[in-house]
Amino acid sequence: MALAPHPPGPASRGLHDVLRRLLLLGAFATLAAAAGAADGRGAVCASGHLTLLGADLEAGRVLLAPTAGEDLVELSIGAGTARLSRRGWPEGLQGGSIAPGAVVAGRPCGDDCLSVVEWRNGEWRPLGESFLADPGSSLVETTRDRSGTPWLVLRGSGDSAGRAAVIAYRAQGREWVMAGRGFARAVGSPFASPSPGDPRAVVVGDLELVAGSGEVRVLEDRPRAVDLDGAQVHWLAERRPLLLSGRGDLFEWTPGTQAGWRPVRWRPWGETGAGDGIGSRHWVEVLPDAGIAGSRAFLWTDARESERDDARIHLVEWTAKRGWRRVAELDDGLRTREGDRLPFRHVLRFGDGRWLLLAGCVDGPSGASLAYLLASDAGLGSPHVVPIREK
Repeated sequence: MALAPHPPGPASRGLHDVLRRLLLLGAFATLAAAAGAADGRGAVCASGHLTLLGADLEAGRVLLAPTAGEDLVELSIGAGTARLSRRGWPEGLQGGSIAPGAVVAGRPCGDDCLSVVEWRNGEWRPLGESFLADPGSSLVETTRDRSGTPWLVLRGSGDSAGRAAVIAYRAQGREWVMAGRGFARAVGSPFASPSPGDPRAVVVGDLELVAGSGEVRVLEDRPRAVDLDGAQVHWLAERRPLLLSGRGDLFEWTPGTQAGWRPVRWRPWGETGAGDGIGSRHWVEVLPDAGIAGSRAFLWTDARESERDDARIHLVEWTAKRGWRRVAELDDGLRTREGDRLPFRHVLRFGDGRWLLLAGCVDGPSGASLAYLLASDAGLGSPHVVPIREK
């Protein structure tokens, strides 16, 4: 099947032109799930689904698992390459970071023992000494603070108030030093991320863990009418948290004012009241922090069911200077000439301001390939079909 333009509305003519230009470059083959493995590489894309294993948002590198096995694909946006590493995601590896800096992950090294590894030059390398971990921890997350230092956060069982127990370690030379512990509410995904306010801190839900101070800062206040069940706290900028309720309503904290928490009434399709449409048909996702000072990226969709054929998405940015603005509006996915839709499975924004919209693993003219679209303030670029090459 070849890519073909989707019938455009007024807001989608840019994407229509992009896809039409791609047709001039050559044909686009069918999904790899339906393809043979004539050259042995089709098995890499036995499913169009891709698991996001981690991402270096500074260098523009994304680690993906295209199958249920241990293979790993490194997509480099700058080089326009996709490299396959057989058994690159060994059993037990977890918590790949999505942050500015090389991907770090945790790996069990025995009973109650953890080691940390870093993805460098196409392979996992040990990062510091292994250490004893809390046996009650059920989840391992990794991230980096704004100084570039890796953190490892262990999540344990929740308490009676529904808060998750958190123990955080920070790299100090080759040692992993406990940097803080506490109970976190309204944690999001990723579970831990760089703090926008302190270069030596990370945030986990309503907690800010600061290295070297022994201090755990907690966001005590919240909108009184909001149920924290299913809610997430993200941070727009220093001391400016954003709360995303389980219904998809947004509340922004404005420090130094009597207003405190206020509903975000801005919407990419027009201003409406809090909860109007969001809880029923529209949805918003806060993208991982790319390390751009005073800026956060969001993905708005106008259909909760991503498989709906008429789903559309909005790329939205918040900045401390300009507030909320829509960067782009487009169909949720790439179209084939036959009318099939390849929905965008993952959306990320990098530190240089570019957005990655990854449609999936396909069988292209050169074999198993990754199909994606890049966007920026300059507009939507041409779709990319990058062959996956084994190292």
